[in-house]
Amino acid sequence: MKSSTFWLVNHYASTPDQPSTSAFIFGRELVRRGHSVVFFASAQNYYFQRRTKGRAWSLYHREEVEGVVFYWLATTRISSRPVARMMNMLSFAFVTLLVGLTRRQGPDYVIGTCPHPLAGAAAWLLSAFRRATFIYEIRDIWPESLERYSSGLLWKVTIGFFRQLQNFLYRRANLIMSVLPGIDRYFAEAGMKVRRTAYLPNCIEITPRMATPERVAGRPFRFYYVGGFSKYQGLDVLVDAAVLSAGPTAPPFELHLVGAGSEKAVIEAYVRERAATNVFVHPPVPRSDVQKVLADSDCNLFHLSDIGEALHYGISPNKLIEYLLSGKPLIYAIPFDWDLLTEAGIGYAATCGDAESVSRAMRAMLEMQPGDRETMGMNARRICQNFDVRSVVDRFEQVLA
Repeated sequence: MKSSTFWLVNHYASTPDQPSTSAFIFGRELVRRGHSVVFFASAQNYYFQRRTKGRAWSLYHREEVEGVVFYWLATTRISSRPVARMMNMLSFAFVTLLVGLTRRQGPDYVIGTCPHPLAGAAAWLLSAFRRATFIYEIRDIWPESLERYSSGLLWKVTIGFFRQLQNFLYRRANLIMSVLPGIDRYFAEAGMKVRRTAYLPNCIEITPRMATPERVAGRPFRFYYVGGFSKYQGLDVLVDAAVLSAGPTAPPFELHLVGAGSEKAVIEAYVRERAATNVFVHPPVPRSDVQKVLADSDCNLFHLSDIGEALHYGISPNKLIEYLLSGKPLIYAIPFDWDLLTEAGIGYAATCGDAESVSRAMRAMLEMQPGDRETMGMNARRICQNFDVRSVVDRFEQVLA
């Protein structure tokens, strides 16, 4: 593929010094192949709920990281409240257009990332004004993902607006790329014809496995969760499972929750309420340090709440890929069947939202022989190859060629 300039309108993109998505890794691989990559992202960090880039009064802040250019855009504050969240999205779309239309050098491709459709609309408008090819990236099914947040007439009108906008963008996109393995099924069930699609999962740069610290005699078994703190993750279920699994006859263990998000204070209070003395909540770590943290883990935990239709077409969470790369066994509770996990022998499946089910899996892991856990970890590393950034970008370039 010839050298091209890509603009990526991604509200929540971030750099490796922050808890981040795989967008940067994807962009960096494009740069390594001779392309130019420019991100338009919010200066308000989703995890920290505050501005982390540029001066408070600046409209945008330009930063270059390993050849990838970022324009960090001023927006209203990030919030989990529906109205405030809508204002944050609108401000991002408006500033993206303002900054993008005033750049001297234009793009060959503009990729708009959903969530949310307003970012997609800004990307489509930029592509139209700059005479570039519009690509729509679907990371979350909208507006279905919104339906769990609120109710009432105004919210129904909002959802209706986003549905119309989303359908418009689907029809205008030259390519729809998605991290969701069931994206083709979604369009088939919706009876919608689109030009072409490509399944491109979240990606990671495969690195050697971090050495596990030598186990000290008497050290408790350690379960780790590393990721966001929101209702979507249902971390209260993990806390309940830890309480259920503890007892005088159970092997000693600890549950470590690492990350940030809108529900962190709620989870911290819940840990105190349940008197869960073996549960520890930690600050977030940069993406570049996640493997160092997971080197201390004996088993990783992955849980998602069932939020309805939005998850029925699959997922591709960054933290899952990090878990696989760590080479540790996994307990996972997700609201759909995923053959990649169930057939790989990487750990135990549990029922999402069911603390007793998660607890049974935790107790089984505690009682397992170390050699069997090591085998599960090796299997996890093996299937991580499915998310190697080099193969993902290979597929992307082939689609565009």
